Amino acid sequence: NLQLKWVNQAGVTLESDSRYKIHSSSSPSIISLSITHLDGDLDREWRCELTDDNQLKTTASYTIKIP
Repeated sequence: NLQLKWVNQAGVTLESDSRYKIHSSSSPSIISLSITHLDGDLDREWRCELTDDNQLKTTASYTIKIP
């Protein structure tokens, strides 16, 4: 039972809304996140997590860096 999801730096699962757009395929192998950038987002982390039967298997972290 594989699942991909996006979480914020506090570990809270993100849901699609006016700020976050989450797109996934019908299979759990593709997921993307689009963010409406806010000033407070510098150095903020978002993670894509892969779970299998609710056990975390791997993550990929992304951080906004603007010079």
